[in-house]
Amino acid sequence: MTTVSLDQVRFQGINGETSLGGGVSETGLEQTVGVSLIADFNQQLADISANMQDQLAQKQEVRGEISVLQGINAKTTINNESTNGQDAVMITQVERDKLLQLGVDKNSIISSGGYLYVTKEALTATVESRQEKLAGLNSNSELTMIQIQSLVDQRKNMLMLLSNMMASKNETASSIIRNLKN
Repeated sequence: MTTVSLDQVRFQGINGETSLGGGVSETGLEQTVGVSLIADFNQQLADISANMQDQLAQKQEVRGEISVLQGINAKTTINNESTNGQDAVMITQVERDKLLQLGVDKNSIISSGGYLYVTKEALTATVESRQEKLAGLNSNSELTMIQIQSLVDQRKNMLMLLSNMMASKNETASSIIRNLKN
């Protein structure tokens, strides 16, 4: 953003524009500052957009994890000696590895008679944990949308201000020209 110190000297030009030391017109400065602010808004919007894309990828990942967990949880429940009297489902070694990656407590995975089982309680707790994570991401998205709306409104207001300033300067110049013709 362009900054101008207060100690700069102003000069009155022939066309009625005030200029600042260094030959920069006040109108040019206003336009430069306005365009700079709009560029700042655009950059903030681009940053937020990139953040939202990251959040979307995280949501998709969490939804995929929930789907895997629910698929395993939907298997036939077994409750016998092999599962130590707990409700559990039989799983493969690959599913065991995936469950451990997803944070299922390794103590909830039972190995008995060459088979692997995971307790329904552990699956349910992990699904709930992932659903809470997804809810948090959704909440962040809502806050981000409010932030975007605020930035868009500020950008719109800045554009209107610049447009009004330019129209006012144009009207003033036109009025001066009309007065000179009369």
